[in-house]
Amino acid sequence: MNLTKILFTIGPASAKRDIVESLLREGARGVRFNFSHGDYNMHLANYKLVRNVSKYLGIPVAAVMDLQGPKIRVDDINQPIEIKAGEAVEIGIKQRGDAQKFIPFSYREVIDSVGKNERILIDDGRIVLKVLSKSSEAFLAKVIVGGIVKSHKGLNLPETSLNIPALTKKDRQDLLFGIKTGFDYVALSFVRSPDDILELKEILNKYNSRMKVIAKIERPEALKYIDDIFRVSDMIMVARGDLGIELPVYQVPVIQKKLIAKANYQKKPIIVATQMLESMMNALIPSRAEVTDISNAVYDGADVVMLSGETASGNYPVETVKMMKRIILEAESHKGLDKTVGDEEICRGDMQENMYSIANAVRQIANEKRIKCIITFTQSGKTAEIISKYHINSQIYAFTPDIKVVNTVSLLRGVVPIFIKYEKNTDHLIEKAIKMLIKSKKIQKGDSCIITGGMPIPKRGETNFIKIHTIK
Repeated sequence: MNLTKILFTIGPASAKRDIVESLLREGARGVRFNFSHGDYNMHLANYKLVRNVSKYLGIPVAAVMDLQGPKIRVDDINQPIEIKAGEAVEIGIKQRGDAQKFIPFSYREVIDSVGKNERILIDDGRIVLKVLSKSSEAFLAKVIVGGIVKSHKGLNLPETSLNIPALTKKDRQDLLFGIKTGFDYVALSFVRSPDDILELKEILNKYNSRMKVIAKIERPEALKYIDDIFRVSDMIMVARGDLGIELPVYQVPVIQKKLIAKANYQKKPIIVATQMLESMMNALIPSRAEVTDISNAVYDGADVVMLSGETASGNYPVETVKMMKRIILEAESHKGLDKTVGDEEICRGDMQENMYSIANAVRQIANEKRIKCIITFTQSGKTAEIISKYHINSQIYAFTPDIKVVNTVSLLRGVVPIFIKYEKNTDHLIEKAIKMLIKSKKIQKGDSCIITGGMPIPKRGETNFIKIHTIK
């Protein structure tokens, strides 16, 4: 089984029971719901579909809601508009008549923020405009790179500092829907500072939600405050799509490597996303560059790799997940090529709590002995998360009495969550867990396992024991 997890985006191509079932059987352990598209009825139907299939197969899966954020898009237009290099066009809230062609959008803050000679990019940078002048409601711009402008295509402003809240009114409404529905993670788009994350967490706390927060790194401003963003987030996503538009595209690989290294050092799960197997939207074989891209993400220590349009609207969603799994397994089979955790990078200075010391001991024992698996008991999922971040090449069976934790930790690298009703006696609980693993043929007589957890068992948040156990 692959240790690096696969997160797929559900959409028209995959929102069918047989497809979801195949995707989970092939190794996907997380489902992304893109709130930039669709309505609540669609998202609720897809959520119920995923949960029903997950229950039927007995495969836990994490549900991730991805908020749209202040994504500036072209408003509805009656028909696509063709614009050519050298033309003058108007773009804004209201046409003032200085040009024949008008491209509408709804954010007044853009008008206030963008200055003369700054660029406006449309449709992931495929179309480039340069601002000539502006009024209170529109820009007059020169077309530098032409193309076909369609409704709802994204607008990026790489040279502009926008004063737009990360949480929009729509996001707040979507978040309340997500809390009520029961999503496990919420991804915040266009994070600029730790304050954006803290604002989101304040809302979650207000409604007693246990959703984990994923910070999407896709704005240059976020890189200035990256240490603080890491500190307050539960997980990080390298969102290479908008990041590669807001910054020169050739800088993205270096930024990705630095973010993954930081995540491994700080013991923070990290997702690499966007265009990982995009060619497979229309073909059964990926490009060599894509295969290399995924392999390098695995070698560098990414915990999760994500599929977007490939599974949401591509022609081959199941084949794409199959291919991604094969690439991951091949990369993981070559020990020594990964650069995830070196001896000199075991812990940060403030990681002196018991659970970090125990996780480090688990790593050392697993590296020195022939260990079949790691068995851990966790009520919050934190122990499983920390052990996962030491990137041990063994499955981590995380036993928990909380079904919410079962779903949440299913997205963590190498973690196989198992629901168990806790016993009052630690020895009885360990015996029960081992019997479950033997029955499911995950372990057998003669296998050596590392067992860790907290004593006494009902105590929450205290990982304080470790033992090596040989199955008899």
